[in-house]
Amino acid sequence: MTTKRPVALFMRVSVAAMLLMVVFSIGRIEAASTEKTLDMGLVTTFQNVVGLDMKRELEALVPVFNQQGRLAINGQKYRINLIAYDSNLNNETGRAAVEKLIANKVKFILGDDTISGWVQLTESNKVLVICHGSNPVIIDPKNKLTFQATFINTGSPVAWGWLSGNDPQVKTVAGLYPDWVIGHLEADKLKKFAQTFGQKLLDQSFFPMDQTDLSALASKITRLNPDVFTTGGMGTNQLAAVYKAMRDAGYKGKFWHTLTASPEQLLKVMSPEQAEGMYTTIEPSFLPSPPPVAKEFKDIFMGKYNSWDPPNIFGINTFYALMAGLQKAQSTDPEKVAAALAGGLEFDSPSGRAQMISRPDVKNTRTVDAVYTTYVARINNGKANVIATLTPSQGRDYLKKIFGW
Repeated sequence: MTTKRPVALFMRVSVAAMLLMVVFSIGRIEAASTEKTLDMGLVTTFQNVVGLDMKRELEALVPVFNQQGRLAINGQKYRINLIAYDSNLNNETGRAAVEKLIANKVKFILGDDTISGWVQLTESNKVLVICHGSNPVIIDPKNKLTFQATFINTGSPVAWGWLSGNDPQVKTVAGLYPDWVIGHLEADKLKKFAQTFGQKLLDQSFFPMDQTDLSALASKITRLNPDVFTTGGMGTNQLAAVYKAMRDAGYKGKFWHTLTASPEQLLKVMSPEQAEGMYTTIEPSFLPSPPPVAKEFKDIFMGKYNSWDPPNIFGINTFYALMAGLQKAQSTDPEKVAAALAGGLEFDSPSGRAQMISRPDVKNTRTVDAVYTTYVARINNGKANVIATLTPSQGRDYLKKIFGW
């Protein structure tokens, strides 16, 4: 009798353990089977580094968000299904992509500057769009489901405002830009900055996107000898080539680069001597100790691609804005998510803390644009040293002055 009791007890415990394992397994199967899918469209060009990097970043981020169950609404977990199309930066190509997404019942799209060709489609079909371009259509007050959630409209004004206030001796400026829509928008910003801060705009020149010899244009601007030279509207390698051309032409003045640039990438094209003293804004992921979201983003990217040849980051912020909007709304209804975004939503992103803001200058009182934490750095001895960190609230003060709110 005494030898049978331990055996019987062991069998009962084993059976109970097996039953618990079965129940646990069934629970996991049921949880997996009740997981829903949220389709998310991406319409951007894969023909330049900005759009291509954004696609690669999403292909790294989405599986991690899915694996960790990061998107949960009212206790219901959602698996994000990324559907990406190349717009080729062509309005008709972008429109064709959006038509396919709408036909497949996609209600959330991350988009680019081709939105001019398809915003009527998304608005009429109640599809929420968050863009990473600077097309004015994005913040037009007549569009109720369309948002700009990067710092492309606001980053330069904040940085230029801070630099102008801290270097009042700057009296003359000039710029050189690629001859396409974004280049002209960046040039228009420079005109506004110069007017706001009492600086004389000596020259603005443009060059074809595929032009590599910029020596003649650089020499022309160098002869004018502006206190500050700037450029923008292209990838880091190309803009670094513009700054290099200015130094090669003999320009000795100051460089103010007010859209984020990777110092590592700049110094692959420019020598440390050519970049010495250059002011630029930088992404927090380039800092020695990045904020948590920036660090996580960098770790996820490196985990997938086994390298950190710094990608263009600002476009991916639209994804973080969408995730924050969904969580705030606790709904997958595009109109409810739009209301969350349009109500001054704050969120964290790889580019730092962000806040959705209104644009009274274009008569849009809903928060349809975004301002971010701005990290201003100065390059010395081949290294970028942060000299100012401006909160979104501080950034708004500069925007009020520049946009005339």
